[in-house]
Amino acid sequence: MSLVSIAPFCYPDQLHWSSDISNARLLDNSADRVGTVFTIPKTGTVSAVAFTTKTVTTSQSIDVRLETVDATTGFPTGTLYNANAVATQATLTANTYYEPTFSSPFSVTAGAVVALVIQFTSTAGSLQIHHHNINFNMGRFPYSVRNLTGSWALDPSAIMACVLKYNDGSYTELGNHVPIPISAVGSALTTSINSGSTPDEIGVKIKLPFKGRVSGFWADVYGAASSTYDVTLYDSDGSTVLETTSMDGEIQGLAAGVYGRIVGFFPDVNILTANTYYRLVVKPTTANNITVVDYTFASVALMDAISGGQYCHKTERTDAGAWTDTTTRRPWMGFLIDQLDDGVGGSGGGMPILRGSVVGG
Repeated sequence: MSLVSIAPFCYPDQLHWSSDISNARLLDNSADRVGTVFTIPKTGTVSAVAFTTKTVTTSQSIDVRLETVDATTGFPTGTLYNANAVATQATLTANTYYEPTFSSPFSVTAGAVVALVIQFTSTAGSLQIHHHNINFNMGRFPYSVRNLTGSWALDPSAIMACVLKYNDGSYTELGNHVPIPISAVGSALTTSINSGSTPDEIGVKIKLPFKGRVSGFWADVYGAASSTYDVTLYDSDGSTVLETTSMDGEIQGLAAGVYGRIVGFFPDVNILTANTYYRLVVKPTTANNITVVDYTFASVALMDAISGGQYCHKTERTDAGAWTDTTTRRPWMGFLIDQLDDGVGGSGGGMPILRGSVVGG
């Protein structure tokens, strides 16, 4: 099979996330409702729904409903998609992940347009449902709606963090910009490391579901302008260095406490084998801290609802010792991939292009 050149893309995708750089919608009236309109992603039997809270001043029971959508207005109709499509959460606390089960599992059909609606069961409390900021680059469907003044309206600046759970234990994302609810909602988890810290290397243990060529990386890190660090790609043995790029905070425009994403290229490219674990990590080269952004998920299965799934999770070590992996945490970083296997046998396709040069015999 041959590798074919493509425009570089990020793997995992950078968009599937939900963090403290986010929004929320306040429910403080018995008639208040918030929702997200989306298309059922796959046919099956739905058993539960997941969402997260932010500030909770007064807790009261809430219902999470799957409703039909008015084809004329695009708003929830108030009619359940199925008679069992109500999940009740009795007690809520701030910054918490919840996964209430529906009254009974029920069948859903891929392609059906529905609305996930959250409202008080009866008595009003005062609490926030976690949303994430969006803009036009992130799409207009799925979309969020709110009824906080007696009538439904579009909510164009944010979208609710939510996901469906099927009775086989799997979760499915509801659209390419609908954030997955994470366990640590109050803040994105961050770890500050330097050349003398424990750990002193943090990154992702990752395997690709396809054969591809890696040319670079992206990562969410921040630190002082004086911070310097290496980004290293390790082979499947966890010790052989395939590529390393040195990063300088002054050139990157790093500033202490200022969150940001960096994108870089390795000196050379590497072809990675499908279904084989590699490690992509950052390692400070001075005593100045850099901070790595990562997130915690309620379960390994929930990670399968985002790009990369459970096969991209946290790895760390100290002083080049043994690696420690955490399968429910994900540092926000990944590969830039510029070639993919074409799936066709044979040796055709010519010589590969590396950084604009032809290599080969």
